[in-house]
Amino acid sequence: MDRSKWACRHSRILLTVIIAIGCVTHADTVCATTVYDVSGTFFASGPSNPLTGPLNGGTFSGMFTATLPTPAVQVFTTFDINLFDSSGALLFSLTPSNAVSGVQQGSVCVTGPSTTGPCDVFDFETPGINNFLQLVVPRGFTGGAVIPGFNLAGVPSFAGVGGVLESNQSFVESGTITSTPEPNSLMLFGSGIVACGWMLRRRVGIWWNDSGSKRRPHPCE
Repeated sequence: MDRSKWACRHSRILLTVIIAIGCVTHADTVCATTVYDVSGTFFASGPSNPLTGPLNGGTFSGMFTATLPTPAVQVFTTFDINLFDSSGALLFSLTPSNAVSGVQQGSVCVTGPSTTGPCDVFDFETPGINNFLQLVVPRGFTGGAVIPGFNLAGVPSFAGVGGVLESNQSFVESGTITSTPEPNSLMLFGSGIVACGWMLRRRVGIWWNDSGSKRRPHPCE
């Protein structure tokens, strides 16, 4: 085989692979759900706190994937939420191997001392609701602060380790749910690969001569 044609064939194969990788990256990013980070704190024990669970004064953190704002009901298949006590010891990890998770629309939730309205409720819980985290946010939520649970009627934000008794539960003092930037970055990266690969693919049909002063048809054509 002529050496120039051999080089041409391999260069075109390489560029085709580049374009394919870019297309797959772009498509996966567009179709994929978004990764969300979640974190927050629980109210400490005290005379005014009716709940005395082991999470009092502790924290929660983790991630889940979802499409927000949510439809009426959405089940999460990827999540990892850790519940820590006030000393930082891990009391429980909520994952698909031991728990279920999702978000649904609530009819009436308290969003302040005297304000009520519809909400979205995020649930992460083990079968039998022995260990769980529930976070309440305004309807149409796409990220930001969760509604704290202390001294609020209606649907509160709270968690529990060991069951739903007051001695096992804790109210959420503060919390946030925020999307991670990776999906958008990957989409831009994939789009760039597609664009660059396509431009190079079109230029393969032009071949410079040895002097570099004139162009002639590429030997593969």
